[in-house]
Amino acid sequence: MSASKTYFSQNRAKDLARHDEAVYKPRDAKNAVTAFHVMKPLFLVFCLFTTAAVSQAGALLKPTKSNTRNLQPRAMDIRAQVDGAFARTTITTVYANANRSSIEADFVYAAPPGAVVTGFAYWFGKEKVVAYISDRERAAQIYQVAQENASPSQVEIANRNVFRARISQVAARQDLRVQIELAAPLEREPNTLAWRYPLVDDTRDVTLDWLRVRVETDPNRASKNNMGAQKNNGDYLWRKYNFKPKVDTRVSFPMPPNSTGKLKADLSAEHRTDGRGGFLDDGFFALDLKSDKNPQSAPQISGITTSDITRIERPASGVARVFGRYSGSNTAIVTWGDQKTSVFFPRPPQGYVKEVQHLAQVLWGAHRIEDLSDDDRNKAKVVALSHSFNLLSKWTSWLAMPAKQRKQYDEQIKRLDTQRKGEELGRTLAIEIEANRPFSPVALQARAGLRALERSSVGRKTGFKEEHARQNALRARMKEVAKTVVSGRLGLLKTSARDATLGLKRLAETGAQDEDDFLRNAQQGLRFKQVKALKADYTNQVCALRRSDPKVVALQKRIVVLENRYGIGDDNFQSNALKLATQVVAKTTLEEALAGREDGERAARLRDMGERFVRELGGNSFDDNYFKPQVEERLASANDTLINEIEAGRENSGVSQSAKHEVESLYALAPDLRGTIRDEGSREWQQDLAWRARAHEAAYRLAQTKRDSPSDTAKIGELQSQLDYLSGHTEQDSDEFENAETKRLNDGEPLETARQYRLDAGGSQGVEEQTTPDESQQTLNDAMLNAASQYSLRPSAPLIAVRVPQNFKEVIAIMPDGTQNPLIWNGTTLQWEARFDVPTDGQDNHYTIQIMVVDSKGARTTYSMPFSVDTPKPTPIGEVGGNSRVWDLRLLCDSHTARVMAFLPWKQVELVAHTNGEFSQKAKVPTQWQGRKSVVRFVITDKAHATTEIEVSWS
Repeated sequence: MSASKTYFSQNRAKDLARHDEAVYKPRDAKNAVTAFHVMKPLFLVFCLFTTAAVSQAGALLKPTKSNTRNLQPRAMDIRAQVDGAFARTTITTVYANANRSSIEADFVYAAPPGAVVTGFAYWFGKEKVVAYISDRERAAQIYQVAQENASPSQVEIANRNVFRARISQVAARQDLRVQIELAAPLEREPNTLAWRYPLVDDTRDVTLDWLRVRVETDPNRASKNNMGAQKNNGDYLWRKYNFKPKVDTRVSFPMPPNSTGKLKADLSAEHRTDGRGGFLDDGFFALDLKSDKNPQSAPQISGITTSDITRIERPASGVARVFGRYSGSNTAIVTWGDQKTSVFFPRPPQGYVKEVQHLAQVLWGAHRIEDLSDDDRNKAKVVALSHSFNLLSKWTSWLAMPAKQRKQYDEQIKRLDTQRKGEELGRTLAIEIEANRPFSPVALQARAGLRALERSSVGRKTGFKEEHARQNALRARMKEVAKTVVSGRLGLLKTSARDATLGLKRLAETGAQDEDDFLRNAQQGLRFKQVKALKADYTNQVCALRRSDPKVVALQKRIVVLENRYGIGDDNFQSNALKLATQVVAKTTLEEALAGREDGERAARLRDMGERFVRELGGNSFDDNYFKPQVEERLASANDTLINEIEAGRENSGVSQSAKHEVESLYALAPDLRGTIRDEGSREWQQDLAWRARAHEAAYRLAQTKRDSPSDTAKIGELQSQLDYLSGHTEQDSDEFENAETKRLNDGEPLETARQYRLDAGGSQGVEEQTTPDESQQTLNDAMLNAASQYSLRPSAPLIAVRVPQNFKEVIAIMPDGTQNPLIWNGTTLQWEARFDVPTDGQDNHYTIQIMVVDSKGARTTYSMPFSVDTPKPTPIGEVGGNSRVWDLRLLCDSHTARVMAFLPWKQVELVAHTNGEFSQKAKVPTQWQGRKSVVRFVITDKAHATTEIEVSWS
C-alpha cells in the first residue's frame, strides 16, 4: 500500500466535511440568501443502462423541454485521491438556472472510459441528499407515490456508462449543486501514468466563477501537473476565478526503473472492514502491470492467496490489469510471461476507520455485476451485489429523497409494498388454478401469504383483504387468457389454444365469473386492433396517392364491411386519411418552393392536387388551410434558431446565416406574416429584443470596467466597440444603453446576462391588469385547452394552448407519465403554449393531460385535457418514371427518413438522398423485363429504424 494510503482511509470523511464547509460557504450576505437555496422538495431516481457506449466524458444538466435553457455550470470542485495506478475522483458542480420559472431537468453524465460511477448526491437547501440503491420496481412505486403530493423524478434510458437523473422542480434562477464520485484506472502512456479529468467536456466553453482542484498523491512519488500548481506533501491544490478551461486538468507520474526486471507493477489493495471500525483478514486488490514484451499468457500471482479474479483486462499492448480478492498479507511474486516482479499486499491499517468502500473493492464489484448481468438468470445475485456495493445495475436504481420527504411517504410506500406483494401472490395462485393445481405447494404457499398480509399491521391499517386480492388476480388472469383463446379462434396463433380454453373455464369456476364476458371483451379488443391496422394501411396508401388503385378501393370497402359487422363504424377515417395526404402535399409544395422550384411543373401538379383534395374535404382554399400553416410552422422554427444564435453572439455562424436565409424565403412566400419592431410580440420585435439584450449586457460590463479599472483603456475600447456594434442593430443609441446600465450598477443591481434580460423583458410584456379571484375563475372557465386529437409519433409536436391572462403566475401541463411541461406566454397568439414530444415507445391509446394554472393571487385550478395517440405510418409519395429501358425511381419522404431501398423484380437498389427530402435512382431494365408490367416495392427506414413499405406499379 502507498505511503499516503493510511491518510486517505482515516481522514477522508473528516476532510470532505471540512472541505465542503469551507468551499461552499457564501462569500457575502447577499449570496447567502440565494447561493444554495436549491429547489422545492424533489425526488430523484438515478439509473444505469446498457446500450451503445459514448466516446467522451462530460456532464449536462438540461431541461426536459426544448423551450427552456440548459443549466450552465457556474463553479466546480474536483478532488482526486491517487492510489497506485488507480484513482478515486469526486466532482461537485454548481449549476446556474437562468430560467424564469421552475423547471424539470435531466442530469446526464457520461463517465470517462473505464471509470465506474460509485456515488451520486445533490443538495436540498443545506441537506446533502445521498443516493442509495433501490430495486427498480420499488423505485417505480415510490415514484408513483411521490407523484400524488410532490414533483417526482423519473427513470429514463441512457447509453452504457451514461447516467441520467431526472430532477424536478429546479427553482427559477437558483443554483443547483450536484456531486458525482468515480473510480477509474489512470491513463497509461509509454513511460507515464496520468490522472486526467475532462474539464473541457464538462464546462462546454463556459467561464466558471471559480474552479478548485485538489489531487492527493504519495508524497514520495514523482509527479507534475499542467495547471502550474505547487506540490505540497504530495498534494496539488489550485484555485482559479473567472476561469474558462481550455485544457483538461492533468497530473502525470513518470514510471521509475524497477530493480527486479522490466516488469512494472502498481497495486491498490485493502482489507475489508467489519462494519464496526475494524478489518477482516481478506480484502480486494487492483493490480496494474506494464511489460515491454506484451506476453500473451495471463499474469500469475504467487506468495499470497488470491480468489475471485473478476477481470483481467488488456487495455493496451504490454499492459494488463487484474481485479480480484486476497487474504492475509505478504510480498507476492507476479509473473507475466518470462518476467517477474515483487508486490507487497498490505496489512490491515491500525485504529478505527469509518466504513468506506475501498477503490479496489468498488472496481471489483462493478466488474462482477457487469459479468453476471449478461444472463437474466443471475438477476438475484446482481441485485444483491448492487445493494452490497451501492453500485448500479440494469435491475436497480439509485434513489435519493430528502429525509423529511422520505418520512412523509413511508406509510404510502408500505401500503404499495403490501399491494404489490398481494398482486404477486394472487397472480401465482391464479396461474396454479389455471393449470389445475389449486392445492399444489406453490398454491398453498400463495394462499398462506395472502392470509399473512391481511393479518399484518400494515394490511390491517390499509384495509388489505385476502378475498379481494384473490378475486382481482383471477379477473386479471382471465383477461390475459381470454385474449389467447380468442386469438386461437381467429387463427392468429400458430399453436392450439385448447389448454387456454380449459384454463379459462377453471379460473371462471373458481372465481364465480362469467367467462363469456371476458371472451366478448377480448374479441372486441382484437376487432378494434384489426380494423385499426387496416385503417393505418389505407391511410398510408392514400398519402402515397394510390387512392384509386383497385387494391386500395377494395381495402376501403373491407374496412367499411368490418366496421358495420362489428358495430364500430367511423365515417371519418376516409376524410382523415385525405387530410393527412393534403398535409403531405402542402409540406412537399413548401419544400419545392424553398428549393427555388415554386414555378416548376412538379409544384404546379402538387398545388392542383392539393386544391382538389381540399374541395373534396369541403374546404375552399389549399393555401389558407394547409400551405400557409406549413409556412408559419417553418417560420417559427427558423426564427427561434436565429434569435438563439443572435443571443449567443453567433450571428455570423453558418447556422445563423442559413436560418436568416430561410426566414427571408418564407416571408417572400407569405408577406403578410412579416411584422415590424414596433409590433410587440412579432418576430422582428423578438430579434430586436435579442440585440438589445446583448447591448444591455455589454453596456453593464463597460460601466463596470470604467468604474473598477479606469486605466484599462484597451478593454474599455473593446467593450465600447462591442456596444456600438450591438446598438447599431437596434433603434437605440449606445449612450442610452450605457446610461441605463450605469444607473443599475450605481444602484447596486447585479449584471443580467443577455438571456436573463430577454426573459425578463419578454415576460413583462402583454396583459398587465389584475383580476379578482371571481374574474380569474370566470376566465379559467372560458379558457381554451387544446391538443391534436390524433398525430404521428415521428414528425409532430402537438401544441398545448391555454388562453388565460399573461399575469397568471404559472401554467403547467402534467403529462400522463408524470413529467411537467411549463407553458410559455406567446405574445403573438396571446395564450400560454408548449409543445410536447411523444415517446417513440408510446402506445396508441387515449390519454389525459392535467393542466394546472396558478393565478395572480396564487390560487390553483386543475383541468383535464384528453388527447389520443394514433400512429399512422410515414406518408411518402413514390413514382416510377423513365422508359422501358431505364426506370427513374423517385420517392418523396419527410425529414425523418434515413434511407430508401427499392426492390425491383430482378434486384434491389438503394436510392440517393437529396436535400429537399427526395430520394431517387435510375435503374437499367434487363431485356427480359423491358415492356412488362411490374411492381416496385419501396422500403423506407426512418431514423428510429422503423420500416414502412409501399408499392408502385410500372406499366
